[in-house]
Amino acid sequence: MIADLRPVLKSLQIATAVLSAENTSTSSLLYPMLLGLVDDHLKFNNDDAPTVVTFKCTCGDAIVQRFALRDLAMATAIHVTAAVLDPRFRTLTGMLWLFLKYSRLMVGLLASIV
Repeated sequence: MIADLRPVLKSLQIATAVLSAENTSTSSLLYPMLLGLVDDHLKFNNDDAPTVVTFKCTCGDAIVQRFALRDLAMATAIHVTAAVLDPRFRTLTGMLWLFLKYSRLMVGLLASIV
């Protein structure tokens, strides 16, 4: 069972190490990293063991809920704005979803001001 969880735990270890580094700005790294974890590493495959599927679903749901990854209101937060505008992350699929939501929200806000 532990051997089955090793790839998932390795992904979480790498994400934790990157986000814990003192020499990087985490405001623009946080959401791309978490979206990458949820959208790529925590998606279950057909050949995953039942315990791995349960772990991936539970961990992914907890990350999405804790950091409001799919919440449109989060798009106006300054750290999400920094991540969306950071050119290093513009090609990530999760950031594309966030960028589209953010763009629509900003167009609506600008239209209401003008």
